[in-house]
Amino acid sequence: MDKRIIIGLVLGLLAGLVQYFWFPNATSLNIIVNAVLGLIIGFSHTSKLPLKHFVVAPLIGLILYAVLAIQNNTAWLDELATGAIFGLLITYLVSLLGKKMG
Repeated sequence: MDKRIIIGLVLGLLAGLVQYFWFPNATSLNIIVNAVLGLIIGFSHTSKLPLKHFVVAPLIGLILYAVLAIQNNTAWLDELATGAIFGLLITYLVSLLGKKMG
């Protein structure tokens, strides 16, 4: 297993925990969604496809946080913006830490 997948998973879990304790409307589903987001982003960094990670990651975040918006019945724009921002943050940190650790 590539270290970028593990880095993405750990960063996603940390982001989920931060959201769970910081944001008042966050549920335990936020932790799971962020972990999946980090895992997908970490996996996408290992592929040989010419993916533009800073374009793909916010789109993945938008899709996963749309599920959260439906589940929690909260404001769509707020959830989608949060998903895009956390997707960008995780992909930036995965690329940065992946280079430093390897």
